[in-house]
Amino acid sequence: MSKTVQVQTPLTDIAVGSLRAGDEIVSVDERRVEDWSALADALSKGDGTKRLVVRRGGAESSLEAVFSKDESFGIVPEVEPVIGDVVAGGPGEKAGLRRGDRVVAVGSARVDGWSDLRSAVEAMPGEKTMVEVVRDGEPIRLDVSLDEVEEKGPDGESRRVGKLQVAPWQERHRLNPFAAVREGVKQTVWVIGNVFEFLRILFSGRVTADMVGGPVSIFHISGESARKGLDTLLSLLAFLSVELGILNLLPIPVLDGGHLVFLGIEGARRKPLSVKQRVVLQQIGLAVILLVMVTVTVFDVGRLLR
Repeated sequence: MSKTVQVQTPLTDIAVGSLRAGDEIVSVDERRVEDWSALADALSKGDGTKRLVVRRGGAESSLEAVFSKDESFGIVPEVEPVIGDVVAGGPGEKAGLRRGDRVVAVGSARVDGWSDLRSAVEAMPGEKTMVEVVRDGEPIRLDVSLDEVEEKGPDGESRRVGKLQVAPWQERHRLNPFAAVREGVKQTVWVIGNVFEFLRILFSGRVTADMVGGPVSIFHISGESARKGLDTLLSLLAFLSVELGILNLLPIPVLDGGHLVFLGIEGARRKPLSVKQRVVLQQIGLAVILLVMVTVTVFDVGRLLR
């Protein structure tokens, strides 16, 4: 895991304070950040001005920038244009791209970072182009026919974009048992926080169809994770286990959270609910769960048909 954070201004050219592409953020409000997730967590705590310590050109300096946790931070991690995963059957695999290839150009566009690669590919939906990579120190040119897909842009409008169906390289480090437990707790807390943040957005009425997924999405994502390796699949299973564990505690009859509500009501009344009351409440809870399952499945099928 990287101990520093590389950031760059986004493609929308929205400047954030005095940050520049390639800046390395060392700390936020005197809180040292070790990686991108730590940076995002530090920036999300409250709105307003943040004091950053930035390393630029080997020298550290302080600056202030205004961030809002309800909006994009306006910065993204700077990722090397090295291919980590190639989707089976995708245009990248068909062209001959391999794990570890460093992309240096797409068509006539020079590639210095992953954002450059993504921008160049998205600008050519469905087109045939050339991808130049460096493999084992040797330059190689490959012809590729990009996919064309429809997705929503930053403004919420649908657009057609090109896809190469590859993912960036991710460094993996082996941890000792104590560090692994500490990292596991950290990741679990992060997932729990995300679940509650989603519930907040859900009850505020700002959830869109693209933000939810059901059995079909889980099946699809599980297949993709299995193809990427056992560690990716186990990470997905751990993520789903924590997420479902939290959702199971929601105060809905049929779920464990609903039974806890029953116990609370019975404790306050000092007598148990009648069998008829329990059956009615459980039927209501079951209807809610079925409605949610049908809705997210419809959303899943709709995404597949697009």
